[in-house]
Amino acid sequence: MLRFTWPLAALFILPGASPAQQTAPPSATAASPVQSGAASAPPAALSAQSLRHDSALTGYRKYRDEKLAVWRDVNDTAGVLGGHNAHLRAVAAKVNLAGTVMEIDPAQARVRIDGDAVRELGWPAGIAFWSLKSPGLAAQVRPGQRVAVTLELEGDAYRVTAFDHNAPPRPKPAAAADPHAGHGAGARK
Repeated sequence: MLRFTWPLAALFILPGASPAQQTAPPSATAASPVQSGAASAPPAALSAQSLRHDSALTGYRKYRDEKLAVWRDVNDTAGVLGGHNAHLRAVAAKVNLAGTVMEIDPAQARVRIDGDAVRELGWPAGIAFWSLKSPGLAAQVRPGQRVAVTLELEGDAYRVTAFDHNAPPRPKPAAAADPHAGHGAGARK
């Protein structure tokens, strides 16, 4: 007994399903260049430039092992950054940042600040260059000075719009946990 699958059976049962029985489109019924004796030339639309191929593997990065880290530190960092829901957080139009000015670049209209963490956006403490909204702001600060910075969102980046010299003091870092805590001294004999 022969068993047919549906696609194979459809070729034999449905009328007009066979590719050999299909008729040519109306534009193809006109005399072709070969039939008329004219030389065949490739269409202008199919030039070498229009047939460019971009591989799906162009941006491929080879697998590499990540640097090992203490899992508690990794979890704490993920918590500061907002965890798995950081991309769902609303973006604030205006943010205040406190930090120490490290470098001023008036030619590029930017300032480098060692800033404290910004909890509203889940930013950890760190050093970053910030663009100044106006180049005149660079004259208001000097390296080593602790300032409060007002950042406003312009497009997809925050820019410094004001400096305040009454910045809160830098928060003290949390004390490191004692790795030997809970292990009583002299437990071994």
